[in-house]
Amino acid sequence: MSAAPRRSAPVAITGAGVVSPLGDRPELVFDALCRGESSLAPVTAFDPEGLPSRLAGEVRDFEPRRYLGDGNLRPLDRTGRLAAAAATLALGDAGWDAEARRGAEVGLALGTMFGSVHTISEFDRRALTAGPNYAKPMDFANSVINAAAGQTAIWHDLRGVNSTLSGGTTGGLAALAYGAGLVAAGRADAVLAGGADEVCFESFQGFARAGLTAGSAATNGGGRPGAVGSREHPVPLDADRNGFAPAEAAALLVLESPESARRRGARVL
Repeated sequence: MSAAPRRSAPVAITGAGVVSPLGDRPELVFDALCRGESSLAPVTAFDPEGLPSRLAGEVRDFEPRRYLGDGNLRPLDRTGRLAAAAATLALGDAGWDAEARRGAEVGLALGTMFGSVHTISEFDRRALTAGPNYAKPMDFANSVINAAAGQTAIWHDLRGVNSTLSGGTTGGLAALAYGAGLVAAGRADAVLAGGADEVCFESFQGFARAGLTAGSAATNGGGRPGAVGSREHPVPLDADRNGFAPAEAAALLVLESPESARRRGARVL
C-alpha cells in the first residue's frame, strides 16, 4: 500500500516590492501589463554599436537614495542597489520594520542570472589592461555572484539564511520555491524571495552571441527574407519568434508562515 502524498505546509505572502522599467509598485506594473505597455526603448546604459538590437528595458532615472536614504552606497553596484531598493519596498509593505527584524531571523533568497556581469567584467578588464595593482578593490567584492544578496542583507540587517540562486531567466522562480521551502520547514521566520538583474553590455552581448536576442541570426527564421526575426523589436508569440530584448528589474516577495503573519497582525496578500 503506497503512502499518501505529503502536503506542503502553507506559506503566506505578506509583502511585495518591485523596481522595474514599468514602475516601482506592483499595481503600477500590473496596470501597465494589462494595458499592453512596453518599457523597451533605445538603450542608454552603453553604446549598442555592433549589437543586433538596440532596445532594452531600463529602469530610467533610477535614484537609489530615494529608497535607501543617505547611507554609504559605494559598496553596492547597480544590481545590489536594485535588490536593496526592492527589499526596502517589500519589507515596508509587509510591516517588517527595523525593530521587528532585530528580534527575528528574516532571510533572503535572490535569483539572478550571474550577479553583476558588468562589475565582474570591469574588474577583470582593468586588471588585464592596467595590471592587478590598479584593479578596484571595491569591484572585487562585487565580482562574486552572491554580492547583491550579501549587500542587501547587510543594508537591511537581515539575520536569517542568505542564498543566491543562479538560474538564468528562471532564477527568480527558483528563489521563490527555495524561500517557500525554508519557511514551510520552519527554518526562517520570514524570507525575502525573488530576483534581480541589471542591463549591461556584457550580458546583452552574451545573449546576442547565443542567438537569443531579437535580430540575432539564430532567431530570425533562418535568415529568410522578411522573417519576423529581422525586426529589432521582439515578437515572442509567433511561429517565427525572434528572441527577446534584455531588461532589468528587482522584484521580491515576503514569505512567512501563516502563524507568523497572524502573530504580527500582518495583511496576507
